[in-house]
Amino acid sequence: GTLTLTYKVVTLSAKTPSISGTAKVDEVLTAKVSAWGPAPVELAYQWKANGKNIEGAVASTYKVAAGDVGKKITVSVTGSKDGYKAVSKTSKSKKAAKASLKTYTPVISGTAQVDNTVQVSVSPWQAAKADDTSVALAYQWYRSGKAIKGATKDSYTLVGADAGKKLTVKVTGSKAGYSTASKTSKSVKVAKGVLGVDPEQLQVAGTLGVGNTLSVERGVWSAGVAPKVQVQWYRAGKAIKGAVNDSYTLVSGDVGKEISVKVTGSATGYTTKVLSNSWLWPYQQVGQLSLVAPAAGYVVGQTVKVSSVGWQPVPSLKYQWYRDGKAISKATKSSYKLAKADAGKQITVKVTISKSGYTAQPAWTSPAVTPTT
Repeated sequence: GTLTLTYKVVTLSAKTPSISGTAKVDEVLTAKVSAWGPAPVELAYQWKANGKNIEGAVASTYKVAAGDVGKKITVSVTGSKDGYKAVSKTSKSKKAAKASLKTYTPVISGTAQVDNTVQVSVSPWQAAKADDTSVALAYQWYRSGKAIKGATKDSYTLVGADAGKKLTVKVTGSKAGYSTASKTSKSVKVAKGVLGVDPEQLQVAGTLGVGNTLSVERGVWSAGVAPKVQVQWYRAGKAIKGAVNDSYTLVSGDVGKEISVKVTGSATGYTTKVLSNSWLWPYQQVGQLSLVAPAAGYVVGQTVKVSSVGWQPVPSLKYQWYRDGKAISKATKSSYKLAKADAGKQITVKVTISKSGYTAQPAWTSPAVTPTT
């Protein structure tokens, strides 16, 4: 007869696997399998995103990738054993989410003063659980809470508009699979800048004489912006009305007075700088007086003249001729015709020098001459 053998295929007993761990980028998920039998059972794994196999994800653990964000992650476990029918079970899903960056509050370093450059210091921002510092950082500087246009680097050069304002910087970190994060530094108050100028460049040129013109060199100013420069001339410490130009013409009222000039530089965001030159003392130029002798000597009937040269400005000159020390009537001009009464006498002339607004000069008396007949 014929022997007939009948095989009964037995199915493995299995429970649905579960996933442990947090479904965030760079976190590790683990497939939990229990009560598959009879033991031992060979298990195979396949991780899936939205039901599609994830290439290479065939271990019992899986590290969530940036591309998984927003997708449903499952794991299918297949058990096999000789003499048993293989069985597969798929876990419930976990939705993958973005991870959080490890952040640090930035710090502003450097002296916060106009024209200086400050920097932002920040410890490396990291991707959680990955010790990954390849986080992209972006910067934005703020002036009293308002974003400064174009100030998007890790350093910033302060300008006049920043003076007196509170400066902050916001650092924003980003990385694929991570939520973007921002941190803002503590504020620092910006000090005014200093207008620089070499005091030795403030030079006054010209001759100290009434009617002469003095001029001042304003100097070369160093600042982030060209400052506004103002000039004011002073007489005895008081501002001379209208004397606000680079040049000033000395007048009679300046004689014997202290004349100075101040140059003031100012610019938005900078401390005002005032420079003053040394005191100047204008004077009047004193000329000379002399007698001009006639060609034939001092002889009765000839004319003697007074020569006046070199006065600046020209003063008022008054003349009086004398005979033996006594004033000669009506002899009050710059020239005098020697008379018979002058023969053998000492003839002199006194010249009085004066001009309104000027220090009076001593009267000049000529040497005595004695005419002959």
